[in-house]
Amino acid sequence: MKEDILEQIADDWLQSRGGLTKANVMYGRGKGNKSDIDIIAIHPNPKELGINGVSIVSCKSWTGGFNCTNWYNWLTKDPNKIISGREAWKKFRELVKKEWSTAFVKEIENQTGSCSFTYYVAVTKTKGDIKKFENILKKGGAKEVKIKIITLNEMLISIYKKIEDEIKEKKHTLQPTVVGRLFQVMIASGFQTPTKELRKPNTTKK
Repeated sequence: MKEDILEQIADDWLQSRGGLTKANVMYGRGKGNKSDIDIIAIHPNPKELGINGVSIVSCKSWTGGFNCTNWYNWLTKDPNKIISGREAWKKFRELVKKEWSTAFVKEIENQTGSCSFTYYVAVTKTKGDIKKFENILKKGGAKEVKIKIITLNEMLISIYKKIEDEIKEKKHTLQPTVVGRLFQVMIASGFQTPTKELRKPNTTKK
């Protein structure tokens, strides 16, 4: 079980879709100047999961949610603005700083053999203009990269629905992930999962 529950759920979500995952992969610009990639996932079928079957996840488990408009403005117009005690750019250095972007893509290529991928920002909930943030990218040598925001709600729904579908098909395979197994045991126990509530969008517009 990972210390960051959002990272655990993101990892389980990728695995539930057939991905092979690796967490906390270090990269950087030289000795003593390092950061880490929360999750790298590859899929045996390159048409699944992400571009070329490669997905990268950066987890932002902020309880107040992720304001896409604010972060777009801070990163593009005022990257040195102090947010929660740190410069804004340091939260997304691999997207907005050329030297970090280059090192980031190089490590992904080392790990997966591809420099094309989908970059997911996993968040608790969203506010503001999602599409605007998803177009913020500086590629840093990547051939093709797509940014996608994914919420906690969306990941949980995806995992839960997969288990529901397997039950309908009378498949009783033991779930290999923490969240998947939890849902499986809950269903087996007769627990009344609030499915309709779970599936309500949790995007807040401002």
